[in-house]
Amino acid sequence: MSSGPRDDDVLRWYVGVPIGTNPLILMDFATVLVLVWAFAITAVVLLQLFFGHSLTGEHIQAAARLATRLVLLAAAGFAIISFLLLRNRYTALYRLDREGLYCENMRMGWGEGGLGELSKSFHWRPFAVPPLRDPAKSVTKKVPWRLVDKVLPLEGTRTLLFKSGRGTAARVYCPDDGTFERALRFARAHIPEDARSGPEKELQQS
Repeated sequence: MSSGPRDDDVLRWYVGVPIGTNPLILMDFATVLVLVWAFAITAVVLLQLFFGHSLTGEHIQAAARLATRLVLLAAAGFAIISFLLLRNRYTALYRLDREGLYCENMRMGWGEGGLGELSKSFHWRPFAVPPLRDPAKSVTKKVPWRLVDKVLPLEGTRTLLFKSGRGTAARVYCPDDGTFERALRFARAHIPEDARSGPEKELQQS
């Protein structure tokens, strides 16, 4: 079985996905850290006002220090999990067919070609990997085409964002430019016609 896609009714491929050096994951995590920092400061300030009935500059500084410690602790935990436990990568299986997207995210074992192979820990974009037969753990997800409003291509990271409303229904990582282009054409060909935006209709017709 090939790890690359087939250009017919079904596209299917395996891909290695970086974690701690992945720009998209890092942007998500940075957003979470900002929210945690703001929430921690707000919570401490409100508690001080409720129990102390006063608020000074020292209280705000103490709240900021506490929030910063929480953020640093969360960042350290993310780094430990990403680089030490998962070696900065996981394997994903994607399948696009007439029904929609099937995705299986898999954690590698420590055997040959698995987490013990450090040479695959320094990517920042998705990369090609062989099929993973016996994952240590896996999580699956299905997204039917009727839930996809449009596909947003991110060429720099070889990633397709399947947008649904104001959110993202799925991220589709591609190991090379050829897979990226074929998956983009396939997805746009299967999105309901009335769900495509103007620019996407033009690209589909060109």
